This record gives sequence, structure tokens and C-alpha cells, in this order.
Amino acid sequence: MIEQEPTAPQSRWREAVLLIAIIAFTAWFTYLSHARWSVMLSSMGDLGHIDSAAYNTAHGAFMLSTGARVQNMWGDHFSPIILVLTAFYLFSDSFWFIYFWQALSAALAAVPLYLIAKDRLGRDTALLVALAYLLNSRLHMAVLFDYHEAAHVGLFALSAFHCASRGRWRWFILFAALLLSCREDSALILFSIGVYIALWQRRWLYGAMTCAAATVYFLALMKLVFPYFRADPLEAGLAGDYMYFSSYSWLGATPWDVVKNFFHAPIYSLSMIFHPERAAAWTELATQYAYLPFATLSGLLLMAFPTLSLLLNNHPARWGLEFHYPFLVVPFWALGFVLGLSNIRQWLAATGVGSIRPEEGGRILGALSALFGLGALVQGIGVFAYMLVGPFDFTLAGTRIYLNDPFRPTIIFIIALFLFLTLAPFKSTKWETVSSRGVFLICVYMFILSFYFGSTAGALPPLSGDHTRYFDPRLAAHAASAQKTLDTLPRHASAVIGQGPYTLALHNPNAFLFRGFDKYPFGARQVEYIVIDTNPPVEEPILWEDIHPMVMRLLLTEPGYAVIRYEDGVYVFQRGARKEGDYQMLLDHGGRFPARVMGKGTWLMVPDESSNHGAARRALPGLHPAGYLASGPYATLYKGEYAATFRLKTGALSQGDLATLEVAAEAGKRIISRRTLAGADFGKAGQWVEFELPFTIEEPRVDGVEFRVEFLGKAGLAFDEVRLTMTREAYQAAMATAGEVDGPLVPAVSP
Repeated sequence: MIEQEPTAPQSRWREAVLLIAIIAFTAWFTYLSHARWSVMLSSMGDLGHIDSAAYNTAHGAFMLSTGARVQNMWGDHFSPIILVLTAFYLFSDSFWFIYFWQALSAALAAVPLYLIAKDRLGRDTALLVALAYLLNSRLHMAVLFDYHEAAHVGLFALSAFHCASRGRWRWFILFAALLLSCREDSALILFSIGVYIALWQRRWLYGAMTCAAATVYFLALMKLVFPYFRADPLEAGLAGDYMYFSSYSWLGATPWDVVKNFFHAPIYSLSMIFHPERAAAWTELATQYAYLPFATLSGLLLMAFPTLSLLLNNHPARWGLEFHYPFLVVPFWALGFVLGLSNIRQWLAATGVGSIRPEEGGRILGALSALFGLGALVQGIGVFAYMLVGPFDFTLAGTRIYLNDPFRPTIIFIIALFLFLTLAPFKSTKWETVSSRGVFLICVYMFILSFYFGSTAGALPPLSGDHTRYFDPRLAAHAASAQKTLDTLPRHASAVIGQGPYTLALHNPNAFLFRGFDKYPFGARQVEYIVIDTNPPVEEPILWEDIHPMVMRLLLTEPGYAVIRYEDGVYVFQRGARKEGDYQMLLDHGGRFPARVMGKGTWLMVPDESSNHGAARRALPGLHPAGYLASGPYATLYKGEYAATFRLKTGALSQGDLATLEVAAEAGKRIISRRTLAGADFGKAGQWVEFELPFTIEEPRVDGVEFRVEFLGKAGLAFDEVRLTMTREAYQAAMATAGEVDGPLVPAVSP
């Protein structure tokens, strides 16, 4: 039910508070996002893909993406909305605007949400709903994760819904068009709004036209637009089809199969949805919104597509509500909350309960209120005591009083306090009925929980300190070194750049994100420079762990490229340069394998300030069985003389053998070299000792070489790293043999 706007003038302080909150949100998250980018914490999976396409379009290369698997960005997501960025890049190269545009869109979604709630719940309640949306920690996570066009979906979808609710159809058409411009699946959200218009507003023609327009638009994209823009993909197997359908392969190979199998096997589908691991993030969201979005069919309809599209997805980041995906959920759950609360208010009014005035309720209502108040007081004292002293258990006047877990008392406290305040016989001109009090208190609950969840995720000082790493002086110094290194490259030089430095080189149409030597642009165009950061500080690596040090080691033995600059772990390789210092760099920097990449298992990775890498792998007798504490990295070595130097320490100089060092191949079946270490070999307990194990490779090439540390279970053992060195002759033989046996690391340019 939509209330009529009051004719008498009212105070605008609520709108002023909301405006201040929107400005603060936009300024704060623009600042944080830019700070995150400046220290190279961006993953580049989305930012590099979208930003490079927008920038290159402004400079003559239409939607050219230098950071993804498809050459034209619209072959991945059809998002005309990013032309706003293109318009900015016609006049500026600055990076701040993309973050401002994202933060502003996310914040402005609070305006239509406020208007929707005001129509149904009143101004005070609407303000709480809008502020709680801006406090949502999942929303904060999404805003801080690079940039994605999904950030604009909530603003335009909620605006379209509000205009439809008000019957402002010209404005509805405008916002519907803007919604469709965000991304291809926005058409399905618009379809849901069309169903709402037809069934709930009884505007059959407008609803049918909206559904028809959304359907035609979606089918046109799938059948015409995507095949056109994906006609020339950068990787095999991506031509023609919309690749995101594969995210639901467990339900079927086609969209129709997905829908059909979802309803044909409902028990199986629901078991996937409610799997504990998959449902964890959604349980938090449902708790925050008091499960009220499920109290209305219209809310379920509007939430259905964005929710199920993520819950049923194969990708853990999607059903786990990570990265930018909360943009597709939080606005619609907030809308569902408003509609659910409105339903409850109407039900209370229809039953007559909602119109009861507690101050006129008599003794029975007063007694109930007092009873709930006493219960809230008792449970509150218990929870507060637990917060002060922890678990307690004692006897008072023959009665045992104890509390080991505060969860249940906290829930009882919240419910009892809610009922007390709803029924308490105090006079109030604003919240004089049970209905008005209950609705407002539920919104207070949601507002408080938004603060609570913000303490564990998000960026609200001082509640959450997650954002403080954006201002780490070490990261800033490393980013400055990377920028200094990139500045030595010729402007618009052809380059492939690894994660980290690529963040700073987005506005170069010839600078591509490194994703592997078998990926574009390798093999398709000449690459003059390769820039690798061996320790990129990105939060979400695109490639597997420690790929960049491995790539650097490979390039140091690649005849076609040589290092021309090195600073703070950032290497610049140039095609055709002389390999004058590469051998020494390989000895100094390229042969280190830290514990974290040397196998996996039950061993403990523990922080250790004395480690060369800040952490070491540790095994303890009695806690861990005897076995291989370290194994890897399955390297390819060529004929020559080598040495593997293991860095270890023990907790006790016990009698007998403590560990065995091995160089092995063929999955451990072939032992190339071995050495057994006794307690006396360590000299002193608790200090790092380096043990060298020389070995020789006789064959032209040996694959899968491992450096292994066997824990014998007699004393605690810690492993820090293994360092591989080789003679200059072996290094030269490696370059020559690699070219003859394997061919060049960087493939030749296709004709």
C-alpha cells in the first residue's frame, strides 16, 4: 500500500541527513578505492578489463580490452553504461573518476530506496532503511573491489520500480533503459519488475510491454550482439556463445535446460541452495534483514533472479557474495525488506492489533509489557556480564547461575526488548500504536546489525580496520618503485605486464595483462617488453600462487629476452637485449622457493620474523607424522652442475637423524642426490642453518625435479626456503637446450 503524500509542508531534516550520508559515502569510498589502486592492490580482473576498454574507446580503439580473454569488452558484458567513462577519458587520463562514478552510483541507490520506503512505511522508518543500506558491509566490499558496471544496477532498478509504483511512466522508461545499459542480465531484473507491474499494480498493458521489451532485448543480445562481438576471441573456444551460461553447467548445458532441471529436480536444487557452505553468507544477509524479504511474494519475485543467479552458480566467489557480486543482491534484499515490513504492517492493521494504543491497553497489556521488560533486563545483565568476565558458573541462594554461550540469551534479549518497547504504556504522538512502534523497532534492529556486521567486513572507521592496509608505507614504496620502472618504457610501447604494475599502466592501448605465455598477445603480435613483479600485492591473484616468481625464472633463461632494469622485485625484460646480468640475477633472486609453495599437507605455516619470507613451515613430533615437510617445485632442469641449499632449524638437538634432504625426479622414484641430517649438524637449536646439496644433471633435460625435506619425527623441524644455484656453464647450456628442445618460451608472432 502506498500512502498519499501529505499536503501540509513538513520538515526536510530527514532528506538532509540522507544527503549528507550519500556525500560522505561517495567521498570516503572514492578516496579509499583510489588509495587501494595507488598501492597496486587491485586484482585487475575487472578494473583492467573495463577501464582499458573505456579508455581505448575514447582514443580510437572501440571497446578494446587489454586485460581479458575477449578482445572487445562487449563480447564479455554488454554494458553501454561505461561510455560515461569514455566521455571522461576524452578530456582526462586520471583514475579517480572511475571510482567516484562507482561510489556515487552505489550511494545514490539509497534515494529511490528511501522514496519506496517513505511511501509504505513513513519518513522516519524510511531514513533508517536508507542509512542501513549505506552501512551494509557487503556493499562496502563490493565498492572497494576494483570497478564493475554492476554497481549501477541497484540505482536504476530501484528508480524504475519507484517510478512504476508512482505511475510516472516516462521516468520509468528512462530508468528502465538505463538499467538495460548496465549489463545483459539486467533484462531479467526488468522482466521481474514487469511481472510486478502486471500482477501487483494491475497495470496489465504496462507490465506486458515491460516484459516483452526485456525479453526481446535479452534474446537480441544472446543471438546477435554477443556472437558479433565474440567473433574474434583472444582464446580458442570462446567464439560465439555467451560464456557465463557455463557457470550453471551442473543444472544443464543450455539456459532452457537450467530452468527445466531446476524445477524438475527441486529437492536436488534446494539441497544445493541450502548447503551450509553455500548458504553461510546468505544467512548473514537474511539475519540482517530479519528474514522479512521472505514475508512477501512481490519481494521474493524481485529478489529471485539476482539471488538465484548467484546461489546456483558454480563459482565460489559468486555464491559466497565476494568481489563485486553484492551489487546485484543488497539493493534487492533491502527492497524485499521494505515490502515485507509493509506486508506485516498491513496485516496488523487488518487484524486490528496494529491499531492498539499501548497506553490505553489496560492492566493486561501493562503486565505483559512489564514481564517482557523483566525478561530483557535479566538476559541483558547476563550478556553484559559475559562481555565483562567471560563464561561464568556459580550458585546463589541454592540456584545455579551460569552462561557458557551468549548467543541464545542475546536473541532472547532482543526479542524481549522488542516486545517490551512495542507494548510499553508510554505516551507518544509519533509511535502511538503497536504497528508504528513495531515497524520502527524492526528497522532499528536492521540498522544496528548493519553496524555490527560492519565491524567484521567493510570500511567504517573505527569499526573496521580492513582498509588501513591501503596506506601501508611499504606498499606505497613498492608502488613508487613500480611506477619509476614503468616510466623508463617508451610511451605506448608494446608490453605485457603482470599483476601489480599493470594497475599503473592501464591507459596504454599496447600494454596487456600477463595471463600466461600461451595467452594473447603472445603469438599474435610482437611484445617488446615484459614486466614482472615477483611479489605483487594484489588481494585477488588472477593466476595461481607465486606464478610471477616462476615466470621471472623462466624469462631469465629465455634467450630472446633479457633484463634491462630491476628494482624492488620488479623486472623489465626487453626483446633482443643482451643477457649480460641475467645469470647473476638468477643466482641472486631467481632461484628461491619459499616454504609456502613447497607442497601442501597438515604442516603448519607459522609466522616467523627470522624467516626470509615472514613465515615458515613447521612440523612437531607427536603432532605431525613423519613425512615430507617440503616438496617441489617440479622444475625443468638441463644438463649441468647445480646445488640446492636448504634453510632449516630445529627445536632440539636430539640424538640420531632428524631430517633427510633429497633432490628427486619422476615423482620421487629417482633420487638424484640425498643427504641425512643429524642433530649435531644444526650446531644450535632455534637458529637457521643452510645445508647445501650439490647434484649433477647428466641428461639434456629432466622434468619434474623436486627438492624435498623429509621430517623424521624425532625433533621439531622448521623449513624456510630452498635456493637453487647453477654454474655459468649450466646456465648457458639451459638457454641453448631450451631453445632446441622446447622452442622459445615466447611463441612466434602468427603470420
